[in-house]
Amino acid sequence: MAGVRHIVHTPHGHVFEEYFSPVATRTFIALERLAARWTDYIVTLSDEEAKEHLRQRIGRPEQFVTIPSGVDLDAVTAAPPVRLVPEGPLITAVARLVPIKGLQYLVEAAPEILQRCPGARFLLVGDGEMRPMLEAQARSLGVSERVHFAGYRKDVASILAGADAVVLPSLNEGMGRVLVMAMALGKPIVATRVGGVPELLGAGEAGLLVPPRDALALAEGITKLLQDPSLTSAVGEAGRRRAPRYSAESMLEALAKLYRKVMANGR
Repeated sequence: MAGVRHIVHTPHGHVFEEYFSPVATRTFIALERLAARWTDYIVTLSDEEAKEHLRQRIGRPEQFVTIPSGVDLDAVTAAPPVRLVPEGPLITAVARLVPIKGLQYLVEAAPEILQRCPGARFLLVGDGEMRPMLEAQARSLGVSERVHFAGYRKDVASILAGADAVVLPSLNEGMGRVLVMAMALGKPIVATRVGGVPELLGAGEAGLLVPPRDALALAEGITKLLQDPSLTSAVGEAGRRRAPRYSAESMLEALAKLYRKVMANGR
């Protein structure tokens, strides 16, 4: 309406599942379909995210460009390790404490993990509406002394550097920047097979993939890593090798290339 000649839209994930009510979700999808008509390019974080848009009849295949969200990997790898929980092995999750992040399934998995790995500890970093419920859940399962809540922290890279394993049990995830940070640090990962996560982890090469909403599968994946040092090392090294493709430099180069293309010929 303002007469802008070219438009590039970056959703950075989507709200097609789990975020809002069915009515609100349908409204967002309808608005995205409408906006796509006047958009030159739609930048998604993963190829899977582009496919999810197309399944909702948003945009056309030729409009989509995949450019992952870049992370300053030098800052991550330079961060000094911080060990908030001295005992271990320490299983760490960094996320907003909201339903979409699936942390209730990690807490539910804790008793099974502790049965197989009695020394394990869990660290949940982040804050949100679900914290009281998660704390109550840990108490009801008898694992409150093993599940530690750190709240919101600015030193995420340092906390990840001090972890023995990193877990992201999301129900929906555009990409998972915290996983990129964990990969750069060579940390073993267990994450759910949702959104762009499988693509990020090389279909399981750089982290174990488990179904969402499945506490038992999550427990088995985490236990498998904790009990197999050779697997832990292999997964961590694979992540370290993959991390550079998700650097801030790679993102900026790809964006600049796209913008030059748009300004030169429109499409």
